[in-house]
Amino acid sequence: MDTVTLPSAPVAASPLTVTLVKSRDELEAVTPHWLALLERGAIGQNVHNDPRMIAATVRHRPEAQLNIILIWQGDRIVCVAPFYCQAGHFSFDLSVWKLGKFPAHILRIFGERLVFADDAQQHECLGRVIDALGSIRRDFDYLWLYGLTHDDPLWTVGIEQNMLSEKHSLVSIVLRQETNHQIELPNSVDEYVASLSPSTRQNLRRSTRRFFEDPRARIAKMSQPSQVAQLLAWIEHVDANSWQGRTFDGPDRNSEFNRQFLQDVAACGWLQSYVLLHDDQPVAFEHGYYYGGVYFGLECAYDQSWSSAGPGSVLIFSVIQDLIAECSAKAFDFGCGDMPYKRSFGNVGLEASTVYCIPPNRWRYIIRLQMFVDRLYSRVRNGLIRFKIDKFVRKWIKRQR
Repeated sequence: MDTVTLPSAPVAASPLTVTLVKSRDELEAVTPHWLALLERGAIGQNVHNDPRMIAATVRHRPEAQLNIILIWQGDRIVCVAPFYCQAGHFSFDLSVWKLGKFPAHILRIFGERLVFADDAQQHECLGRVIDALGSIRRDFDYLWLYGLTHDDPLWTVGIEQNMLSEKHSLVSIVLRQETNHQIELPNSVDEYVASLSPSTRQNLRRSTRRFFEDPRARIAKMSQPSQVAQLLAWIEHVDANSWQGRTFDGPDRNSEFNRQFLQDVAACGWLQSYVLLHDDQPVAFEHGYYYGGVYFGLECAYDQSWSSAGPGSVLIFSVIQDLIAECSAKAFDFGCGDMPYKRSFGNVGLEASTVYCIPPNRWRYIIRLQMFVDRLYSRVRNGLIRFKIDKFVRKWIKRQR
């Protein structure tokens, strides 16, 4: 584990020190200290930046090069910046249309969040993280922060207050300002239903009742390692018959990596996916993880041949009921994306942006061009939503594809 030499910090009772984790062995060595941070109380933690999830990821994706920055105060970790580098592509696109790909070496962050101890001096810790980033900036083409919420210190200090640029010439270009929709779950299903609009409430009740009137309809809840193969087969079947699957070239669902990775996640107790079935044939799926009282929805889809029955809404409503009644969950995090179903079900919306932080190189020009295209698309999209014709246009595009 490398120790990064940085400018001395202001005098404090216990000075901060910085180390850099770059290997799986080093990650394993610091994991007990990292878990102790989470047990004491931390801000910014999620299932994707838990050290055990990171270990599972790099175990099956050795091409991900760890660059995890740890800030210590004495013998305890007070901040984690879980970065990793990976060879990939910058996709120049317009909405769902891919216009071109360019190879790049990309710095990313597990879980899109830094983790701070509850009592950490966030500004001081973030300054140390940014200094450490400056020391490795020649190792990557750009830092990509997908869906960075505007309440995150990396946004408020690094981007808004321009610390990344001022200290190390990492110019920030903000793309795709979106909303991270969530549901803050109440104590009872009835309380949640009462919070919905009358039309949403009526449609959900009618669609759910009609679907489950057929005794062949049921929901399978998948959470065990032994269920992963069946889950992936069902997801693959639904995806092939969904509008997403017919529009895009999707990933290989039953790859050895995917199976083993999800088995590891399930062994940790975090896998929690749901499949809507009719006569044992998959109709829709909601794939996600449950961690720390929060359900993280990763992806969902339904078979288009069932669209008239509203299977997507039926399944999500059933998932919400299970999370409240059986799991006593605190929240359902849909992730970024302003889809209509997220607006219908969600009751919390966090502003978020995709941000590129770029050293002095050619990528500044490429990504600024993408920013111009995105802003043009955003204006058109907002106009469609304002005039309430976005659903019509979405359906038209699906038919054309």
